[in-house]
Amino acid sequence: MSTFVEHRERLRRVPLLSKLGDRDLDTVRACLRWKTLDPGQVLFREREAGDTMVLVTEGSLVVSVLHTDGTEVELAQAGVGQLLGEMACLDPSPRSATVMALEPTVVAELSRDALTAMRSAAPALASLFIGEVIRVVTQRLRELEAKVDQELQTPTEEPPPKAVPGSAASKGTSSATGPAPALAATPRAGFLGWIDRLRGAG
Repeated sequence: MSTFVEHRERLRRVPLLSKLGDRDLDTVRACLRWKTLDPGQVLFREREAGDTMVLVTEGSLVVSVLHTDGTEVELAQAGVGQLLGEMACLDPSPRSATVMALEPTVVAELSRDALTAMRSAAPALASLFIGEVIRVVTQRLRELEAKVDQELQTPTEEPPPKAVPGSAASKGTSSATGPAPALAATPRAGFLGWIDRLRGAG
């Protein structure tokens, strides 16, 4: 099978493009750059500049971020048909995560300039990609919102200790040594702790 036909068939595996005819697939293919990654090879690195998004056409990748203690925290894995790095085609900000191949992987890369050219030459196809970017970003925002809600509903303070029968506390009398010292605030974990650190409270 020629590379030309092989690339076309790889694109058919992507749900976003699966219903396109050969002519449209060839138009998309002409705008893409193909990359083959070995296991452990980094595709994107967190905080680096980028201007491309990729479609995974074979293999799988892992998405991770760097924790404040220097360790890598896995966020997700991506397989055939998934879109990664999509915001780089719309926003020049640095990459928000590191993406690395878990196995031999093939991706089709679309740059910001290529997407701009596609909007002029094939606006319907460009709209297809932009619509997918919006869908993916919206889905991730919903997942983040759900995670924030879960964090907010998680108790962050322990209930006060129960009074021992017969003790001064159970009888409503004060201690002879005066009021108990105030307890130090316990640092909150998870998303709330991250918010505290941003505010300088953590």
